[in-house]
Formats: sequence, C-alpha cells, structure tokens
Amino acid sequence: TYDETREELEKRSEEIKAHIDEYKKYKSFQGVNAFDEPSMDYYEAIAACQDWFLKYYPEYEFYSNLLPVYATPKQLFGASDGKGYAYPDYVSEFVKTVNPESLSYDHYPILQDWDESAYIKEDFLYNLNVFAKQAKKKNTPVYIYLQTMGFFSNLPITTYEEFAWQCYTSLSFGVRGIMCFQYWTQLQAQQYNNVRDGIVDRDGTITPLYYKVQEVFDEIEAMQDVYLHYRWDGVRTYEGGRVINDMFTLVSDQLEKLEEIEAVECDEDIIVGQFKDDAGYAYMVTNASVPFEPKNANVKLTFGKEYDYAMVVKKGTRSLVELEDHVLSMTLGSGEGYFVVPVK
Repeated sequence: TYDETREELEKRSEEIKAHIDEYKKYKSFQGVNAFDEPSMDYYEAIAACQDWFLKYYPEYEFYSNLLPVYATPKQLFGASDGKGYAYPDYVSEFVKTVNPESLSYDHYPILQDWDESAYIKEDFLYNLNVFAKQAKKKNTPVYIYLQTMGFFSNLPITTYEEFAWQCYTSLSFGVRGIMCFQYWTQLQAQQYNNVRDGIVDRDGTITPLYYKVQEVFDEIEAMQDVYLHYRWDGVRTYEGGRVINDMFTLVSDQLEKLEEIEAVECDEDIIVGQFKDDAGYAYMVTNASVPFEPKNANVKLTFGKEYDYAMVVKKGTRSLVELEDHVLSMTLGSGEGYFVVPVK
C-alpha cells in the first residue's frame, strides 16, 4: 500500500539517498526509471516512491514505463484481473493513483508473419490514441519506446522507412519523447528470446541502422521547437486505397472535422494530427502506408479562404509555401511526416 511503502522508504531514506547522490554528481543525470511495465498492483507503491523522490529530488524526473495493449490481462491488472477492467482503465488508473509528471509505454509493432514477410501489429495506433487521450485530459507529456532491434518474432529494423514510420505516426498522436529498444544489442542472445541486430552491435560496432535512426532523429530535432510549441488536439485518418485499413478502424474516437482544413485528398493512407496553440491550429501529416514496400503519398489539403500560405517543416527543413487556391499539395515519402502551419 501507499502507507506501507512510505514507511519503508523513510526507514531506508539515508541509504537510498546515498545511492542516488552518487549519480547526482554527473551532469547527465536526469532522474530515475523507477519501474518498468508494472501491473495495477504496484500503482500505490509507485505513487509513494514518486512522492518520496520528489520530496528530496524535486529538480529531477521520476519515471515509470507502462505496458502495451498486447500484454496479458494478468500482466496489466494483476490481482484485479477479472474485475471488468479494460486497457484504457490500466492507463487512467495509473494517472489517477500516481499523478505522474509524464506517461510512458513501449510498443514494438514490426513482426514476422507466417510466410516470413513483415507486418505491423494492428493495435499500434489504438495504443497511441489511448495514451494521447489520457495525456490531453491531464496535460501530461507522452514518451514511447519504439523498435530498433530483433527479438522473439519482432524483426530487426533495417531501413529509414521502418523507423520513420514508427516515429512520425507517434508524432501525429502528440508524442513528445521517443526512445529506442534497444541502442546496444544485448550481450547474450539467449536461446528463447532471439535477440539480434541493435543499433550498436555486441562488440561496439556501429551498425548501418545507426545512421538511419540518426537521420530520423536529426529531422525531428530540427522541427522540435515548432512541434513542441503546440498541444495535441486529436487525429483524423484518411484511406488512400481500396483496402480498409484495420489500424485506422481501431482509432474509433477521431475528430469529427479538422478546424482549418476543409478537404483532404490522398492516394495512400495518411494520418493527420491536429495541434493547437492560443493563436490557431497546426497539423502533423504522416504517410501511414506500410513501409516494407515504400510508396509516396500525394496529398492535397484545402484550407479556408483566409489562408494563402503554409509553413511546411519537411525532413527538418522549413519553408513558406504559397497555396494554390488555398490548396497545399505535398508528396510525402514512405514513413515521412510533415508539420504544417497554415498562415494568413
């Protein structure tokens, strides 16, 4: 319980602080990752640890990472399994009990199918939307761990498109921090988990994937000032082909309309995330077609008649584009996302 945990922490307070103080000596120290993938059984204890930590180290971050939607009910709900909880409750109960300064979870969506081809787990966007909705209610930033390594039936990431797709779809749902699983390939490839091909190999060799991940992160870093200026408001998805996108279908509570965009045309599946500040709206437009057979997405956004220009941040480079009859035309490469701010 909360009280039992606080009592134990106070008993061991000096011992624990001595450990943390060793790390505090380093400028790179940002805080503690207190618990990875807890069930609901641990929420009260996590809340107690957070309150203790922030009492003594208010300038640092106390951080916990939650489970993805594909975890088992027992993993998610612990002793409360069978009591009618669903995955959104797992997230909302964490927020209610812990009152965290940030929300974080992991979701590794690229897997090998029965015929050895790659596919994306259909619940990836659903999971993003659950966290985005909860973060919007509490004005809490969301962080996500994304896949950069092979393990179990999860395939190694090998291309810019595969990593960019994960990142830019996440940004369309307002994610404010992206982490990699993993940077360094685990030292032992245990027989049961089939660990292989991280960003850096076991002997420290930088792999080709390193440069692909670096390319995506460089793009995001170059746009982060404008992106982080806005607050996420919601999403709409648009199918550009004849096949129904089941990932889109699972995002059931989309925006009824985009506030400043009157019409959207596309020839591949796209996600449009709507963001806002006190002055108006901005949009994260992402090519959501599967990245294994890269396809460009040709997109036309029709803005209201009061808009003649748009600032477009494309692969880290921003430019002011004059609209043609209030229409912005763009071609997004596979996995790419552009941040668009309409300008009067």
